[in-house]
Amino acid sequence: MQTYTWGLPTRIFHFSLVIFIIVAWISADDDYLQLHSAFGYAIGVLIVFRLIWGLIGPKYSNFRDFNFSIKKAIDFSKNVLSHNNEKHLGHNPAAALVLFTLLIVIFIVVITGVLTLGAQDAKGVFSSLNSTFFKELELFEELHEITANIMLAFIAMHLAGLLTDWVLHRKDETLKSILTGYKRIDGQGAKINIFQSIIAIIFFILTALTFYFTFANISYFY
Repeated sequence: MQTYTWGLPTRIFHFSLVIFIIVAWISADDDYLQLHSAFGYAIGVLIVFRLIWGLIGPKYSNFRDFNFSIKKAIDFSKNVLSHNNEKHLGHNPAAALVLFTLLIVIFIVVITGVLTLGAQDAKGVFSSLNSTFFKELELFEELHEITANIMLAFIAMHLAGLLTDWVLHRKDETLKSILTGYKRIDGQGAKINIFQSIIAIIFFILTALTFYFTFANISYFY
């Protein structure tokens, strides 16, 4: 039996974030600063959406469904090879911790990137920092690089978890559910109401507009 687990907004967020991070990482060079900045701002809006979605979103995407117990995450990881390992329609304890931490780390990467853009290049919403002592410190740039590397480490953990699940529990179709929204596990399906749909639409429009206005070199950003 298939159960609807991941709603369309969650899946759109996931693939948008993946694409945006890849492009931002590839364009992390002074020659592509405008493109890098545009995707960075857009990623920031996506993360804000996901954090809000974690509070108001449907079952399985809502943080109330997450198990943040470190002990349970460790126990789950220890028993991952066991055929009797518990199944989860949403995120298992280990995945829940990794995902939530990853969201916070990505948000810090964006903030430090915006601060770097302002302090070092006199661009963006914090351009006034360029006329302060922060210009010489290069503090934000170093923090941006450090947190970006931490982000890559958590992304690697996330991918390793997906690969492990695909190898050991392929019949659950967890990996496929990222595309279809359905897992082959019995349970209560997720439902999205009109209010949630409106919030998701608003944020995806804001994401597109943020990218457009930043990349178009609007004076508010540059």
